[in-house]
Amino acid sequence: MLEQKLVQKTLKTALRAGHQFAEVFAEYKTAFSAGLDNGQLERIRSGVDCGCGFRVINGAQTYYGFVNSLRAEDILALAERISALAARSGRKTLADFSRKNYQTAADQKTVGEKIELLRAAEKTARRFSKKICQVTARFGESEQKVFIANTEGVWSTDTRARRRFLVQCVAKQGGDLQTGYEAAGFSGGWGDFALRRAEDLAEIAAARAVLLLSAPQAPAGAMPVVLSGEAGGTMIHEACGHALEADFIYKKTSIFTDTLGAQLFPKCVTIIDDGTLAGLYGTAACDDEGTPARKNILIKAGKVSGFMNDRLHAGLLKHRLSGNGRRESYRYAPLPRMTNTYLAAGADDPAEIIRSVEKGLFVKKLGGGQVDVTNGNFVFEVTEGYLLQDGVIGRPVRGATLVGSGSAVLKSIDRVGNDLRFISGVCGKGQTAPVSDGQPTVRIPNLIVGGQK
Repeated sequence: MLEQKLVQKTLKTALRAGHQFAEVFAEYKTAFSAGLDNGQLERIRSGVDCGCGFRVINGAQTYYGFVNSLRAEDILALAERISALAARSGRKTLADFSRKNYQTAADQKTVGEKIELLRAAEKTARRFSKKICQVTARFGESEQKVFIANTEGVWSTDTRARRRFLVQCVAKQGGDLQTGYEAAGFSGGWGDFALRRAEDLAEIAAARAVLLLSAPQAPAGAMPVVLSGEAGGTMIHEACGHALEADFIYKKTSIFTDTLGAQLFPKCVTIIDDGTLAGLYGTAACDDEGTPARKNILIKAGKVSGFMNDRLHAGLLKHRLSGNGRRESYRYAPLPRMTNTYLAAGADDPAEIIRSVEKGLFVKKLGGGQVDVTNGNFVFEVTEGYLLQDGVIGRPVRGATLVGSGSAVLKSIDRVGNDLRFISGVCGKGQTAPVSDGQPTVRIPNLIVGGQK
């Protein structure tokens, strides 16, 4: 993507100015997306985005700039400007480069085949029920080639192919409108994602919307809650994962500040971030600083074991690099970010967990929510929930929310199933990043459910 002489000259620009660390991040990304709204093909987009970011670090200070160009003269001018702006400090010798190549081959579908996936989803959703009055199906795919080099000897390339397919259905009965949603995201090629998979997603979304039409309002109050593996790891991601990112640890704004090595949770709780899991949406060969992706155990049998670091915060905290320095594009400096984050599977039979609850709420699917990372307090929407009565999943309910604290929930989990499942999503933290979240079925003996009864 960039010639070696150009990269070396760019990095030396920063070293000549006396800076401690400099980094080049170059990106070439192609993308294609399309949507089908009520049978009308809309929002077909394709394009190329490329550019280069240049970062200088001195102590805790970061200086960053970018150009939407890969021309040598533009990159060198960028390096000169950023180096001149940055404060002068210590100096290091440029290390020898060792080349690493990572490739993720992407197979192809024709545009016509991709559009056919959208039409198959539309037909399936409308065939499911006459109550379905609106169907939206969309997909997006991208191939991102990145190159990273820095003054500590990193010289890495990676090619990341990612795809996401989603279906949203609206069901109508009288004046009542209810929405169902389902999505799948993955890395690599289309693989076995064929018409049948698009139809499955549409059927799930349609069924969810129709189910809610007949569902009464959820009860309110403290009660046992069983979160299914299918609910995904949204709660783990939002209520716990962000608080384990090293920038919040360094700023001392996380509930996990000064807890490394502390036994905070029961031994059935192990939380892992793993950017190497094949095919998941947050997977890559290396992060956006060139650090190879790895499996990081963050909470091990209830004990705080590690945090997710980028290069800056690993240095400030004197922790090892974890492969979590991620950025949305060349326009942004990297931040500590999750990749594929999950609560590890336990030994319990999910059916037995359900049978153990005399009266409570079974959450099959969680929606969005809000979290305060400084104290872990959260509110999550339940998009598919059922009453639990005498160990049996009963009638569906709607309008439920889960209210609580991430730390308190982890402390109270007493049963962990053996059915780990992942969902894909897009994490926002000032920048977007593709991620996967996972969890098995778990029992929370006492959690506040917000409802209207």
